[in-house]
Amino acid sequence: MSIISISGLSYTFSETITERVSSRLAYRCIADEVFQEAAERLGISRATHEKAFTESSGLFGMSAATRKVYTAHIRSTLATHFLQDHGIYGGPFGVHLIRGVSHLLNVRIRAELEDRVKLKVERDACSSSEARSSIIKEDQQRRALAEALFSADDDDDHLFDLVINTSNMTVEKAADVIADTVGMSRYKPMTYSVGCLEAQELANRIIVALIDLDPDVDVRVDAGNVQVRLTPRGLMRKKKVRLARQRAARIEGVKNVTIQVLDDLVERTGSR
Repeated sequence: MSIISISGLSYTFSETITERVSSRLAYRCIADEVFQEAAERLGISRATHEKAFTESSGLFGMSAATRKVYTAHIRSTLATHFLQDHGIYGGPFGVHLIRGVSHLLNVRIRAELEDRVKLKVERDACSSSEARSSIIKEDQQRRALAEALFSADDDDDHLFDLVINTSNMTVEKAADVIADTVGMSRYKPMTYSVGCLEAQELANRIIVALIDLDPDVDVRVDAGNVQVRLTPRGLMRKKKVRLARQRAARIEGVKNVTIQVLDDLVERTGSR
């Protein structure tokens, strides 16, 4: 089945739209499950995990390495859910988490600033100036996090398949547009697009297994053939390369493993 990721700016009715689309299509909303499962695997609270996607870095904030670990677990969990069943991810940064899958419809929900301010005033009983300042600060923080986590411009509408402005469209109409769009033939899962998602899911599982060895580990998968790119540093360099090869080779779905380190040394394991 086709899958959907809805990324909404704050105070744009994106949560309500996601629920409406879910009801129309009988799709599951999976963001809560994804964050909960990823947090459980890490042995942390969901609230702590979500901070990686909602709180900007500071002097005493979460380290970049920790954010990368948390992001890797979210990517892995989300890809697994998308493979198992059709669903809608309405959590943060969906467009950056899964890329290059043609049967995934990426939607951005936005609205004019004044309409967002008005909605925040109604919901939170604050002044217009307070609402405007808060929303602008939140948008700045979101963009900074996207740059830090994904080296991406989160306000680039070209990243999305469909952009909806709720200043010009009702919630019900927006839900209809999304439901109609995902029903188009271009979003039907094909062998190639499913294969792309399967490759990402396997790559993400490998990254989760190796990220403690190198927070910048990169994994590419092609029909079970895996290339791991490492930049191990320090006295444990050779041991880290050996551990990476061993761990990757044990993961279900892996056929062959190539380890490439910074000096372009390549080591290969045989077929499993």
